[in-house]
Amino acid sequence: MRPRTVADVVRTIFDPGATALFIFGSIILSVLGNGVYDLARDRLGTAPSTTWKIVLGSLVIFVFTVFLLLLWWRTRKLPQQVLVSDERRSEPQPGLIVLVGPGDIDKTPEQPAILSHVEEVMLRYCWLIASPEAVKNGKTDQLERLVRTNSAEPYTIPIQDGYQARMAYKAVEEALDQARRLLGDLPLVVDITGGTKPMTAGAVLACRDYQVPVEYMLGKYNNVGVRDPRIGSQAVKVDLV
Repeated sequence: MRPRTVADVVRTIFDPGATALFIFGSIILSVLGNGVYDLARDRLGTAPSTTWKIVLGSLVIFVFTVFLLLLWWRTRKLPQQVLVSDERRSEPQPGLIVLVGPGDIDKTPEQPAILSHVEEVMLRYCWLIASPEAVKNGKTDQLERLVRTNSAEPYTIPIQDGYQARMAYKAVEEALDQARRLLGDLPLVVDITGGTKPMTAGAVLACRDYQVPVEYMLGKYNNVGVRDPRIGSQAVKVDLV
């Protein structure tokens, strides 16, 4: 459990759901506000013009504080972006085959890979080559919903062992056969970022044999392969020659 911060404590005090703490916090805030107002009146005088000065000064301080908080929030929340040249960037395609390996959906690259192909409503069909772990933990179900939400059709092809390159090869081969029937001459690409290393090896061999383009989500990952969600990923071409 993470340690509680000052922000957590303040949030609890002013939570209407915690009635006693909320009333206590409101009273304390009112007392503090009245005290600051009285102190300002004592310092600046009691003339009507002084009251207006206090009100306008408080309004300026409030607006300035809100502006600083918004600026800080946007700077903190906006994801960084991995920059790649136009020559290396993989463009959105109507067909996409994605390797789905183990791991939480928010920490692995399958979701960014799919989203990179929904620009300009490009994606029509998406095949998920899923490891047993991805099927078991519901990751493939989440990715299927993501694909449908973006007006495309998902197809999941599970494999029995995510550490057998041959199985990944066969699964990609099956997906390519389906793609030929559904897409016709429309292009597709295989994203190899999310699978295990044997899955990647099998997919690359299949793409080389069938002359299918390959892409990789370039982003920031730690030493155990977990994606940093603060850094925006970019799809880049992989040259198999």
